[in-house]
Amino acid sequence: MSDAPRQIWDDACVGEYALGVMPYAERLRFTADLKNDRALQMRLANWDENFAPMTGALTDLAPPPMLLSQIEKRLFPVARPVSLFQRLGFWQAATALGFAALAAVVIMPQLLPAPIETAPLVAVIQGETIVVSASYNSVDGTLNVSRKRGTEAANEDFELWVIAANNAPVSVGVLQSGKTTIIKVPEALKAIIAGSTLAITNEPDGGSPTGQPTGTILGTGLVLEI
Repeated sequence: MSDAPRQIWDDACVGEYALGVMPYAERLRFTADLKNDRALQMRLANWDENFAPMTGALTDLAPPPMLLSQIEKRLFPVARPVSLFQRLGFWQAATALGFAALAAVVIMPQLLPAPIETAPLVAVIQGETIVVSASYNSVDGTLNVSRKRGTEAANEDFELWVIAANNAPVSVGVLQSGKTTIIKVPEALKAIIAGSTLAITNEPDGGSPTGQPTGTILGTGLVLEI
């Protein structure tokens, strides 16, 4: 008996996956195909890049004034020089980019032929040298992380952290050197990821040796429901 024919993913399906709103059953099949299909990975990366220019017309919105200091305390309980974070200067841009994902869903309904089964969660992580978008699907527990800008230094990796409420940061993995990384979120984080903060630090090759951030905070972003 011959194998079942491989599913052909059209552009609408790839765009739907890039936004994190693909229905559960289709997302599982797409994720499985994506692991071994270089051409499909490149098409997904192109969709990610196509969404990026949509942020240009958005108005900056200022976050709460205490948010930066709160994140700093959670990431690094031991006092660190303030100048390390003063250089980032990304809060307004991060907030505006976060709403770009909402704008994409509203103005491009032709890409979304199937009903949304669960409200997707998105975040835009941005700093002076890095821009990363992330979408979380609560049904299958996967975090789709797409790098728009940013390159690791030699012998370093970018590591992604989740900071929920007053809890210590928890690593969810090292970002791959390519543009897209698919992360299976640990069971303990699934219930608290909504409303949490995602942060990226530069760490030694392979990730933090201590289980907590040791490098510079390159960018942060709030996980928003759309």
